[in-house]
Amino acid sequence: MHTRTPWLIGLVACLLALGSTGAQVAPVERYLAEAEKRLAAKDYRHAANLYRVVLRQRPGHDRAYRRLWQIDKAIGVADDPAQRDRLAREIPNGQFLKQTDHYLIVYDGRHTWADSRARMLELAYDEFYRQFKQAGFRPLPVERRMVCVLFNKHETYLDYAKQTDRLMHEWSSGYYSQRTNRVAFFNIHYSPQLKGMVDKMRKLEAEVEHWQAEVAQNPRMQHRLNAARSKLSHQRAYYQRAAAFGNIQQTLHEAAHQIAFNSGIQRRGVQWPLWYSEGLATAFETIAPAAPFGPTADNAFRRTKMDEAVRAGRAIPLAEFIEMTAAPNEDALKREAAYAQSWGLFHYLFNQRREQLVAYTAAMNASPLGRAAPGVLRQRFVEAFGPIEQVERDYLTYISAMSR
Repeated sequence: MHTRTPWLIGLVACLLALGSTGAQVAPVERYLAEAEKRLAAKDYRHAANLYRVVLRQRPGHDRAYRRLWQIDKAIGVADDPAQRDRLAREIPNGQFLKQTDHYLIVYDGRHTWADSRARMLELAYDEFYRQFKQAGFRPLPVERRMVCVLFNKHETYLDYAKQTDRLMHEWSSGYYSQRTNRVAFFNIHYSPQLKGMVDKMRKLEAEVEHWQAEVAQNPRMQHRLNAARSKLSHQRAYYQRAAAFGNIQQTLHEAAHQIAFNSGIQRRGVQWPLWYSEGLATAFETIAPAAPFGPTADNAFRRTKMDEAVRAGRAIPLAEFIEMTAAPNEDALKREAAYAQSWGLFHYLFNQRREQLVAYTAAMNASPLGRAAPGVLRQRFVEAFGPIEQVERDYLTYISAMSR
């Protein structure tokens, strides 16, 4: 037996009642009038749902958009006990549930680590909305708290990805799933990519133990012990920085994906090109979140990788790149170049052709759900930004100038 929350039952009743009124009033105007009455009565939830109905029919409706943000400012994200209880029932033993202003977080590691991820998620939320609003986009408030699943160990994360989303990308440190509308990632402290650092630490620890034993027999070997301890200290600090920075960057990247699809910047079910989805997410990567980051800021790591790909002849021609919908998983260098180019193209368009990017985003959101027909992604790009050859010259020149 399926259960329905009271606000949903009320909304259905409203829509049925509105549908039975006279046909002389346009449906959008009927929904808007009813929403205004609900808002005046401080029935915020029903009002918000009706404003969303208006925006689904007329995405550019200014009053409905402003009213939604008025409601969000008054009461924040809807508290949905049914969502929270459903998620709690799915959690096996050994996992915990944490709630923040905009997230429900499931985790199996230390509470302090989950707390730090929660702060990064909320920071990503704030910065995302600030920059996209200022840029002329019209992101909607999220309807309900977004779900994030955190795993301490890489192996547990992989099992979840395979079972839940049938993903086999062992190179991936996290992902957003349109199907489940969740993000999932793991603690990079346990990443296979950091295994070499861990192995080196173990060797240095063994070296320290060796010289401790030697010093016990011969105190004149103290300088050797001091040198070994110094190397170990530096290696531990290097590892800690790599893991800490990786966790921050990973969290912000996946959060940007999820917020984009829950704010209406990207519509779920539409096939988006790789450059837009990954360009947007890489735009929010940083290892220093106290400094400016996001689409208006530089991403030195991705920019450097893009420069390297261009110089090495590994850059993907734009005519081909704008139609790609997935990263090339079989080749790490090609994958790295694709992500770097995604950042470069999105950064250029966001900062130099912003109105065109807003128009392109609206056109993509109006696309039919499902896989795009051949040539559609290319057509959408040319309609918004003009000749591909000109865009390619302009964006490569722009990114190259940033590196001088």
